[in-house]
Amino acid sequence: MPIFGKKKILELEEEIRSLNTLLKEKEGLLAARQKEWEEREGALRLDLEAQTGERDQRIARLEKDLKRTTADKDALRKWAERQLRLAFDELKELWASHKLPLDYEECKEPLPDKKRERFAALVERLETWMQQLNLDFGESHLYFGLWHRLLGNPKAACKHLEVAAGKAVGDHAWRMLGDCCMELNRPDRAEDAYAHCIRDPKVPPYVLLNFAKSSLKRRNYSDAIETLERLISLNPRELEYYTLATYAMGMARQYDKAVTLSQKAQEIFPDRPEVFAKMIIPLARVGRMNDARLAFERALKLDEKFVEAYFAFGVAHLDKDEARAKEYLEKAIALNEGYAEAHFCMGTLYNQQENFKGALKHLKLAVKLNPDYGEAWYAMKSAYEGLRDFDKAIGALKKATAILPNYKL
Repeated sequence: MPIFGKKKILELEEEIRSLNTLLKEKEGLLAARQKEWEEREGALRLDLEAQTGERDQRIARLEKDLKRTTADKDALRKWAERQLRLAFDELKELWASHKLPLDYEECKEPLPDKKRERFAALVERLETWMQQLNLDFGESHLYFGLWHRLLGNPKAACKHLEVAAGKAVGDHAWRMLGDCCMELNRPDRAEDAYAHCIRDPKVPPYVLLNFAKSSLKRRNYSDAIETLERLISLNPRELEYYTLATYAMGMARQYDKAVTLSQKAQEIFPDRPEVFAKMIIPLARVGRMNDARLAFERALKLDEKFVEAYFAFGVAHLDKDEARAKEYLEKAIALNEGYAEAHFCMGTLYNQQENFKGALKHLKLAVKLNPDYGEAWYAMKSAYEGLRDFDKAIGALKKATAILPNYKL
């Protein structure tokens, strides 16, 4: 027996036909939308291709403009460089025509007003162009450094010489930078600058001497000794080389070498009291106190008021006879109240005796006479500690370490 009746079957068939019709309508609608989307996609693709083409054309135009602008900029820069070079050549010719020195040490005499005005206008123009165009060359900074030296402005000279040396202009740039730093009392930078040129066998002796002096100020005694020995081999009849070398050897605790060198100096300079004064401390340090006394007496025989002899003989007694050390150091100060080293040693002696107020009196004078006297600041720190004034002790220590960061107490 059938599940559905005939009527029910007809209703179902009609419903199926309706659904098929609806499905065909939906399919038609979807097909129409798909066609519309495809048309829109095609239009968008064409539009994108058109925009891409325009973009590529714009990029090509911009690249062309950039290339032309770069070429114009390069041409302008080359023109500016030529103008700058011409102006610099004018400065060099003017410099030569007035026979101005090309060495820092010789640029000491100020220019007359008329000369100065002419040079000032040219130098100012060059410096302005170089700054505005961001153009320069090392040699120009050499001349600017010399110019500012003639104007009595070593700080400005130093800035230009730093640039010249950094641009590998030559050893003479480093040499002049060293000279400038010595004038500015910057022994650290001077020593670094001179180090670039002292290996040259033709370097002027004064450069070696300045290098040695800057090394001494930095307590770099080994370099000072090596350089001074080189100077002595070049000119064995220059007293200053011996006195500085003897001092450096003493500070480096090379007392035997100091004594040997002093004896050599005696043979060459038998009438110079400083030769004998320089022997006193090294002789005492190697246990030859009688010979130290003879050297002291010989120095006074040549000059009875030779202050360095009293100072050295006082130092020689510091760890042997404090009373005699004080006696001779006081004589040195009486002869020269501005003798910073003597005040330092008196302060050291008073620290040893725990007379901290007396120590401070002399140590303050020492740093007043020489603000960069690192050892005196260290000794002042000890004096303040003895007085239990720790704030001032810390202040003195900061001063000392700023000057001599590697100093060993």
